[in-house]
Amino acid sequence: MGTVFTRTADALVKRPPDEVFAFLLEPSNRVLYDEGVDSQEITSPEPHGLGSTGITRMRFLGRHYERPWVVAYYDPPRKLVLESKARPFPTWVGFELTGRGDVTWLEFSVTARPGGLSRALEPLLARSAEERVVRALAQIARLVEAGDSS
Repeated sequence: MGTVFTRTADALVKRPPDEVFAFLLEPSNRVLYDEGVDSQEITSPEPHGLGSTGITRMRFLGRHYERPWVVAYYDPPRKLVLESKARPFPTWVGFELTGRGDVTWLEFSVTARPGGLSRALEPLLARSAEERVVRALAQIARLVEAGDSS
């Protein structure tokens, strides 16, 4: 078992928490804010929530991955965590929202546990994950504030 790293960014979004959460909850929106994601979809039947499953098709450090995931934590409109146990590095993508009125403080984090040969690349993986989280968070805020949410 490899070491674990977490990269987190936070920002103020000028929209109520329920609007921000609704945007994050829609799987197809991920391609709008994460440049490395080609598609994300739910694979389980409705109703969606804790235990729902899906798949993300993405690129990371020049490689293509299909990452099945499960909603591991679901507390609308406060917290959403997607967990993927896929190799070569299990990941957790989490959102925590705190809001009052029309303003939401959004924390976005990615936690990964590199295994196998990926352990040797941990510093590169962590740095790339951090850069991606910061860019994605800025894009989420821009899209939600502009009303470009589903």
